[in-house]
Amino acid sequence: MIRLETFCKSELVHLLNSDRFRLFPFLPITDFRAQSQCRNPKATEDDVLLILAFADHQLAGYLGILPDEIFVEGTPQKMGWFSTIYVNPQFRGQKIAQKMMDLAFNLYDGKVVLTEFTPEAERLFSKTKALQYGKSKLGKRYYFSFGIDEILPQKFSFFHKIKPFLTQANSVLDGCYALLKKKENPGLHLIEMQKEVDAESALFLQNFPSIRNADDLNWIMKNPWVVEGNQPIKAYSFSSFAKSMDFFWVKIFSADRQLKACAMLSLRDGHLKIPYLFTKQNLKDFTHFLNGFIQEHKVKFLTCYHDELNRCISENRFPKLFSKDFERRYFFHENFVNAISIKENLHFQDGDGDWVFT
Repeated sequence: MIRLETFCKSELVHLLNSDRFRLFPFLPITDFRAQSQCRNPKATEDDVLLILAFADHQLAGYLGILPDEIFVEGTPQKMGWFSTIYVNPQFRGQKIAQKMMDLAFNLYDGKVVLTEFTPEAERLFSKTKALQYGKSKLGKRYYFSFGIDEILPQKFSFFHKIKPFLTQANSVLDGCYALLKKKENPGLHLIEMQKEVDAESALFLQNFPSIRNADDLNWIMKNPWVVEGNQPIKAYSFSSFAKSMDFFWVKIFSADRQLKACAMLSLRDGHLKIPYLFTKQNLKDFTHFLNGFIQEHKVKFLTCYHDELNRCISENRFPKLFSKDFERRYFFHENFVNAISIKENLHFQDGDGDWVFT
């Protein structure tokens, strides 16, 4: 018999502090991810953040939900993102994942969105009659390192034995490329980089209604789901540790020191993302800044789904070795689609969902 339990903020805190949690055979959530969930400005006290499935009194699986709001024609709509879904292999075949999803659909009145899923999860979602594909986001990944010490071991097990040599060889290749390419001077002196959204930025963000506000962005930057450390948590199946993980809040000013662009950047183990970008002006200055940031911080690759920024990058000199097309697919519950006609009109920034945390 399958039994499901739900956990809102207070219940999740109680679970983490219990002996029961420490006896679970695998982790349904890390403590720092749970703390972040509980501090989410968009989560109410009654929002369910985690569903646990038990089979014969044993933990069999879990489903994590990230409460959020999206704006449709200026009106906020409460919804939830599926952030994790996992079923222990020994309990598969009992439709546990479907049972957890059905409960989540009911709890959020069908207002759920799913993205950044694994191929295995996508197969599950595509078989769920209540879910429909939404409009995909098309993006680019720009590479600034040869990456042979990472690519070759992934493709051929032999190269694991000589990875230190590959790392040295990759450093030589990257160094030669750095000498060959012209060092870019962004020519921008009015730039500030901070660790949080300040009052000046918060006022600027008011020009962008229906998008993230300062409280949302500070919550994200101060409450990461991935923290710095050398070893992942073996009992947890999702991202938890990285060798390096950092957020940056960037402010770009005009010559008369008027704030004209703000952006959140995340850099994890050399992988740069731009989860949130706020500007109503041409992105050329931001692209120049990005060029210098990539060189200064030795970024290995950048993933970006921002159409206008990708267009600006393609039209200006950018220090990439090569680029690759990417697609981010979405699933929506049919009730959500039918209620607010979001398939074509809904706009997500890169960081919407849990991608910003990982």
